[in-house]
Amino acid sequence: RGARRGMASSSFSINDINEVKQARGCVAISDWMGATQLLDQAKSFLASVPDLQRQVQIQIADVYQLKGDLQAEIKARRELLAMSASLQTHALLATTSLAVALVRGGDVSDAIEVCDKALQEYSDNNPRVQTVRALALSHHESRYGEAIEALDELIGRVEGVAKADALLVRCRCISKLKGEDEATLAYREVEEMCGTEPDLAIQIA
Repeated sequence: RGARRGMASSSFSINDINEVKQARGCVAISDWMGATQLLDQAKSFLASVPDLQRQVQIQIADVYQLKGDLQAEIKARRELLAMSASLQTHALLATTSLAVALVRGGDVSDAIEVCDKALQEYSDNNPRVQTVRALALSHHESRYGEAIEALDELIGRVEGVAKADALLVRCRCISKLKGEDEATLAYREVEEMCGTEPDLAIQIA
């Protein structure tokens, strides 16, 4: 209760919420139901603190991903995107996490549509969204060439993690054409070329 009374304080963080702490303990022992119930409780009393509520929603979606419940994860990530709609940076991150989940579920057209909407509404040249859009395109048989073209253009104009992400997705495209051995070799070159590991690696592994 003391923590909840102090939620208006700028120093209060999601790590101060008991339910969140307990949920992490549940995740550690694969108690997915316990984790989501605790996070839902935390989310319910954070209505007046939308930023913290959004952070809890991210954790809810992540728990469903760890559990392997793809449909529940997609639903949670759609809700996260709706909660983030007025905040461009957060909306773009929510867009990519939702689109990647949709790709994993085989809903490629929806993933492309989600990315296109974000590029139209928020930023038409956001590298992360463009990379995930290319990932979705690479799973669409008739648009595979478009994916490679988009990635090549992106790789030529970005640096750091953004370039590593684009190169990683291109490696996955290579694996479809030339096999896993060449894709593995290409992946090793990503870190050497960029000096960093791709940020999307865990999501699309």
